[in-house]
Amino acid sequence: MLNSHPGIFIANEAKVFVRLLPRMEKEGRSLDERAGQEVITALEHNELYYLSPLPEAGDVFRQAKTLDATSFIRSLFSAIAAREGKGRWGEKTAVAYRQLPLIRSSFPDAVYIGLDRDPYEIAASYMRVNPKWGALGAIIHWLDFRRAVAAQGPEFEFLMVSYEALVNDPAATLADVCEFVGETYESAMLDFYKTGRANTLAVDETFKGPARPLYRTSEPPAKLRRGLTGFVIKQLIQADPIQGRRSVFDGFLYMPVKIWVIGRAALWELLN
Repeated sequence: MLNSHPGIFIANEAKVFVRLLPRMEKEGRSLDERAGQEVITALEHNELYYLSPLPEAGDVFRQAKTLDATSFIRSLFSAIAAREGKGRWGEKTAVAYRQLPLIRSSFPDAVYIGLDRDPYEIAASYMRVNPKWGALGAIIHWLDFRRAVAAQGPEFEFLMVSYEALVNDPAATLADVCEFVGETYESAMLDFYKTGRANTLAVDETFKGPARPLYRTSEPPAKLRRGLTGFVIKQLIQADPIQGRRSVFDGFLYMPVKIWVIGRAALWELLN
């Protein structure tokens, strides 16, 4: 939706904040043109294939003030945004929360937006489209995200957007989002699913068919609220730090469940 705004370009799941930035921080060195081209080529053949061809590293470095990873990322995405006639850029990666402190220090002028969805709906979605992690993996990821946001402190400028509100009144909710990022709401954002990019990603990655407009998800299966699995999910949800909650079982459940989830995902990879 933000990418359908005439002034904003959003890269979809490029993962630059969870791959490139930490690597450069660890290695403590600047990018040269060859290394930069390797990064661009990797993005072009993987996460950003739908934007091919990407700008050449030489052009990116000519616009960069320094050769560090932050300037490289700024210049690369600014160039892509300019190519699309847009003046601002952003990046959407669900697991970017894992690097929030590093992102904040590297991009102090950034604004942050998250989507607040019912955790049972997330669990149901994982069961269908991300079975490697399963329902409990979904809840662990949801809780890790909430913990990462809460850990940033009250001064963190972060907009949490309700998925339910977005579905019920998309225009008003997007108007609030635009106000938060300092842009004027544009009705074209509601037609995001009609764009070529949205349909490319939907066919390749999401629905295996045409992109869809906003939709309500079906009621999560009742088994997510029953038995041992239901008990574990309920206790983890009750430990939501953003809501200021604390489950008496959180200290006993979180790490064992996370270890089990990671082990299950690793076994899934081996068997599939």
